[in-house]
Amino acid sequence: MPLATDQKKKLFIVQVVCLVILWVFVVPLRIWSRILTKRGRSWKELPWVEDALMLQALLLYTLMAGFALQGIIDGGIGKHASEMGAHEAYVAFRAWFICELIYGPLSALVRTSIALLILRFSPSKTQKWILYACLGIVYTFTIVYFFINLLQCSPPSYFWMQFENFNMEGSCGNPHLLPNAAIAHSVIDAVSDLTISVLSACTIKKNLMGSPTITTSDEKPQQNKMRTKLTELRRNKTKMVIMLFLVLGGAAGGVMLVRIRYIRILEITPDFLYRTVDVAMWSLIEPCVGILAGSLPYIRSLPIFHRRPRKAATLRCTQVNYLPSATEIMVKSDVEVDIRSATPYDDLGTRARINEKLLDDTSPEEKRVR
Repeated sequence: MPLATDQKKKLFIVQVVCLVILWVFVVPLRIWSRILTKRGRSWKELPWVEDALMLQALLLYTLMAGFALQGIIDGGIGKHASEMGAHEAYVAFRAWFICELIYGPLSALVRTSIALLILRFSPSKTQKWILYACLGIVYTFTIVYFFINLLQCSPPSYFWMQFENFNMEGSCGNPHLLPNAAIAHSVIDAVSDLTISVLSACTIKKNLMGSPTITTSDEKPQQNKMRTKLTELRRNKTKMVIMLFLVLGGAAGGVMLVRIRYIRILEITPDFLYRTVDVAMWSLIEPCVGILAGSLPYIRSLPIFHRRPRKAATLRCTQVNYLPSATEIMVKSDVEVDIRSATPYDDLGTRARINEKLLDDTSPEEKRVR
């Protein structure tokens, strides 16, 4: 069926673009990142919980998108009541009902996945409690909002069946309850997004960008300037980019605040399916932004985002016979240093394998060169 109105075309384009971004770009790149991250580790050492939660969120989003597209193409979403038949209204209202049920759990899963990523950066005890409290409030309101949506009509199927089966017995409750619940849910989600965003930035800055440089047990940082410079550059570049990506989670909070503006018209009116197009559009964009923001820290570590391939490079330090008099460094002859990770933690906070020779303080080949 052709998309008869501009509103339907707008929704269709937004939904297709979101699906393409997630399935064509985000999913393959995240899988590729996980395969590269496994290098040198067993599968059990990798943090799969975040991946599992984000995968569930992606599947729920795809399910929601499927019903949304059905409501757009075969139903009356984006059309005036005078322009649609009874079957189009039936399909559209069923799609609306199912999408609203999916939306709450989907948003909660995305926020949980991002929160678990932050917890792996070892935030302070206060930050952990703030994060747990934030998730607890989100899940509480999500459950309440889910049942308000589910039980807004009795029986629930009356919400869409009333437009096709005129003899069906049923009723719907207070028409103001759902819009008010949706506004409260959106405010809670927006505040949680901003809170998680601030916590992520603070945690990364404190625990990763300020982490100490790795040296041997009997060396001072100034005696190992070459290694210090290398690790500092890699660490600062990596953590700044990751912090930038995680702050994108705040964009999801901004989308939620924009969505609130349109939620006030969620009451069932003769032109409901036409007037609520903007609500539907922002409801489709917000989970996509959340999934994208939660996946970018993983995707960022791929070789395509670096000038050089991300390989386990080896730095060989040999004995130096001459250096300018103003330079003083500690040199280890023929010692291989694994510089795959700038710190004992890799880009996503997972414990990395450190070359044992790097931490070996029994080598007799250290020499002071002036």
